[in-house]
Amino acid sequence: MNSDYFEITGKSSGFSDGDCLLNVVLKIIDKSYFSGFTPRQKAEQLSILARKAALMSAELSGICVGISFHKNSEGMPLSQNGIWWGVSHKPEIVAGAVSHSPVGLDVEIIRPVSERLMERVSDKSERTLFKDDPVITFFKIWTSKEAVLKLLGKGLSGLSECKIHDVIANDHISVRYKERIFSVTCFVSGTYIISVVSLPDKVKLVYDC
Repeated sequence: MNSDYFEITGKSSGFSDGDCLLNVVLKIIDKSYFSGFTPRQKAEQLSILARKAALMSAELSGICVGISFHKNSEGMPLSQNGIWWGVSHKPEIVAGAVSHSPVGLDVEIIRPVSERLMERVSDKSERTLFKDDPVITFFKIWTSKEAVLKLLGKGLSGLSECKIHDVIANDHISVRYKERIFSVTCFVSGTYIISVVSLPDKVKLVYDC
């Protein structure tokens, strides 16, 4: 696979980051931060914090164009002056990235999941490609597929057409969506996992402490 995000029958897709490094900013939130918040207020704050992480990513990458964080009617982030952005958040963690190429990322908290959910998200042939325990395997598959679907602006309705194509070194995963193959890098840190559509040497995870 070359430095493009994906290839279509061996031809460049046009989603290439060239020699640019994708800085993905991750921030872990202390539970006390949300003390007294209603569920709606908490969701709003998580969205704000995720966008702050994206702005930090833009600064680290030397991208000075203002980001409006506009989305289309389907909730897909819209580019602005050739600048793309992506965010993801869960109750205790947020992530954001800004790039000159389309961004796809997903973050999750690692937790027990049912066998039924595992089978819904993946089939046995996909899971056998991994060397991790079943729960880590599930979240690598789930976040990898979600990152690709977010990049494409697809919802969970596209999950059935998203398949793990190959696994390299257990944290570099290629994901197939219809005829397209995407390169995804997974990072596992403690009880958190984040997957980013990028080649391993093109992405850097930065913690906002």
